[in-house]
Amino acid sequence: MRTYVLRRIALIIPTIFLVSIVVFGLIRAIPGDVVTLMLQDSKDPQQAEQLRQQLGLDKPVVVQYGIWLEHALQGDLGTSLWTKNSVVGEISRALPVTLELAIISMIIASLLAIPFGLISALMQNRFPDYLVRVISITGLSVPNFWLGTLLIMLPAIWFRWSPPTTYVSIFADPIQNLKQFMLPSLSLGYGFSAITMRLMRSETLEVMRQDYIRTAQAKGLASRALVMRHILRNALIPVITVMGAQARLFLGGAVLIEQIFLLPGLGRLTLWAIQVRDYPQLQANILIIVIITLLLNLLTDLSYGWLDPRVRLA
Repeated sequence: MRTYVLRRIALIIPTIFLVSIVVFGLIRAIPGDVVTLMLQDSKDPQQAEQLRQQLGLDKPVVVQYGIWLEHALQGDLGTSLWTKNSVVGEISRALPVTLELAIISMIIASLLAIPFGLISALMQNRFPDYLVRVISITGLSVPNFWLGTLLIMLPAIWFRWSPPTTYVSIFADPIQNLKQFMLPSLSLGYGFSAITMRLMRSETLEVMRQDYIRTAQAKGLASRALVMRHILRNALIPVITVMGAQARLFLGGAVLIEQIFLLPGLGRLTLWAIQVRDYPQLQANILIIVIITLLLNLLTDLSYGWLDPRVRLA
């Protein structure tokens, strides 16, 4: 196990290096120029050239990447072209917001998907099963940004209530913080729960057809013990795989949700960096997202050995 983990961690380094090259080139291929945006009220080419020299954008892309990589290896990911603040400082303020949104959304998705999918399978072709199917299909059909918009508009129209838009840290006021995150987390988590819900149902039905389940039933094993020890644990293995993949998607889905609910998270910061062509900030944001994704992949793989003793990671 230790060798497997160390090998996976070692593979993260070249992966990050290759991703940094691709991202560095792609973000500079975006139409538009940061200098043009900064000098949109001026058409003086000499002033534009001076600004490019100040920002280091007059050098070839390869040279720019070499300079960036040299500083990155020293722990310096650069300075925002607009705010002049350290991009690491901006990320340290925005990342906790996105992580909190993703964690609460993941909890909501799990609480919806696993119990409902299990109940749907155990009560196959009965009313609870049909109801869960409708809930899951609705979640697959409704975009999370549309649901988030409805969750803002409908309470405002019906109850004259709108969610708070001023961010409050969970350490400053936990209750107010959870109130602010409940609607965006619900709109993000519901859609992701739909796929897992249907998968949980199908995997539970597949496990229930296995010979060892019928043997346990024939020996008189209590229904609760049968479900918790044998059916649920074995059905969760492919479900965990999908949930691990979905956890990465929460970071991408947070971009629109944070914009709709005015949450100052990493997704909103990334969207702003794209709009203003803030290359250092955008580069650092994407690298952080890639690192989190790689770590989530590793945690997902390690969970297999815990769920199924037959799985050995070597």
